[in-house]
Amino acid sequence: MSQEKKIEEKVKKLATKKLRLRGKRIAPEIGEKTSRWSPGLLRKISEVEVRAAEQSIVARIDEETGETVGWRYPGRTIGSKVVKLTEEEAIEIAKSELEVPEDAVFESVELIDRGAVGLTFFVRWKHVVGGIPVEGDFIVVKINPETKAVISTTKNWSVVKSA
Repeated sequence: MSQEKKIEEKVKKLATKKLRLRGKRIAPEIGEKTSRWSPGLLRKISEVEVRAAEQSIVARIDEETGETVGWRYPGRTIGSKVVKLTEEEAIEIAKSELEVPEDAVFESVELIDRGAVGLTFFVRWKHVVGGIPVEGDFIVVKINPETKAVISTTKNWSVVKSA
């Protein structure tokens, strides 16, 4: 199977889980696909849109390793002028969206004003091995503070072998 087909299958599985399509007779359909170098992640990334049941998700996949490095929900409102979410609730929502690795260390939760878009919660973890932060490794989950909906996730994580 080609790398492109492997990426499409992986994205369809992610969409089935994240858009809660299990048990429903709705097949996710591949939409727009792009490929680009990500200077922030230092990887070549495929962004693949998947649509199903009037919902969509855009998954970001490392083209070399096939690793899922993030996803976003393009149909969801990014920010809000209203906050109906505490920092603690934002952290719990972020943890429910993805698996946080054992070597992740919680870094921060911030309510950031994005101007005209409104406010967005950013929940962050950093990667620490043997007490040493791994440069460039992080997890960020963005959440709308009014709807409590996850907007996007990004996970740049290295496999570090301990000595």
